[in-house]
Amino acid sequence: MGEQSVKNIARPVRAYAMSADAVASTQLVAAPVQPTPARRRVRSRPVAIAASVVAVTAIGIVAWWAWPNRNSQTVSVQAPAASRPQIPPVVASNPVPRLSIVVLPFANLSNDPEQEYFADGITDDLTTDLSRIVGSFVIARNTAFNYKGKSVDVKQIGRELGVRYVLEGSVRRTRSR
Repeated sequence: MGEQSVKNIARPVRAYAMSADAVASTQLVAAPVQPTPARRRVRSRPVAIAASVVAVTAIGIVAWWAWPNRNSQTVSVQAPAASRPQIPPVVASNPVPRLSIVVLPFANLSNDPEQEYFADGITDDLTTDLSRIVGSFVIARNTAFNYKGKSVDVKQIGRELGVRYVLEGSVRRTRSR
């Protein structure tokens, strides 16, 4: 058919034609299948990042929780010094649960104060998701939010709240991400 002008191609393209009889007389040959690019779902980046953070955190916590605990300790509680002779030391029958955690409010590192809701949402979602793990002890979000905006010592918070793990983090928005 010769050179043909086609849409969206600057230079002419050489085209050929075959009759129906010529096509029917050709031998069938299996052509290699070329993979087509998979369709990508369009997701907003903050949702994908938040889902990744939740998934990685949950996997890490479950791994720690499932790891054999060879150093299980019993908590000993003693009465104040003034009343020690009257009250003998008490040994707690239930040690601290293996998975006991508090999720501290995530810090908003972006300059946008409107992103504060996003940081609080991640904290709330993590607290809710962790509380669904059977046998876990998770401090309520209202208690954890008492530490929002304060400089804290995580070891001290762990002792105050009676938990083994303290999770803290931050989020930051840059441009459209």
